[in-house]
Parts: sequence; C-alpha cells; structure tokens
Amino acid sequence: MTRALAPVFWGVRSLGPATGVVGHSFGAMLGARFAVGRPVSAYAGLSGVWQDWFGDAPFPLPLLDIPTLLTWGGSGDLESVLG
Repeated sequence: MTRALAPVFWGVRSLGPATGVVGHSFGAMLGARFAVGRPVSAYAGLSGVWQDWFGDAPFPLPLLDIPTLLTWGGSGDLESVLG
C-alpha cells in the first residue's frame, strides 16, 4: 500500500502505466477507494474487511473496471491440504 499511496502523500501527479494497487485488511478497502477513477492497471485486496465498510464514499468494488483479485481465508485454512 505504501507504494500506491506514495503519489498522494509525496505530491507526484502521475502514475506509471503498469501501476497496481495492493492492500491488506483495512488497507484493502483504502486501496480499492484509491484505485477507483485513477489510471491503475490492477487491484488486489488481501483479507479485506468489507463487512466493516465505512464512510460516505460509494462501495468501491463494483466501480473497479480493472483486473481485480480478492482473497481471504478462514480459521481452518492453516490446516488445509493443498494439492
């Protein structure tokens, strides 16, 4: 998230053509809000706490028109057999 938000805090006016936004937990929600309407190429939300959505801004997930990856897990995932 730090790299994606650097332009906001450091006054950089443009994002590169292959900029992606990644966020974890509440950062996933912030990252999605950041990605809407900006020239980013992709968004990934890791374990976003979407049930705790806050603020007056519209819910951002339906507004993302870029490749999007959403992942989360549950309490039993540590014991899951993959393969």
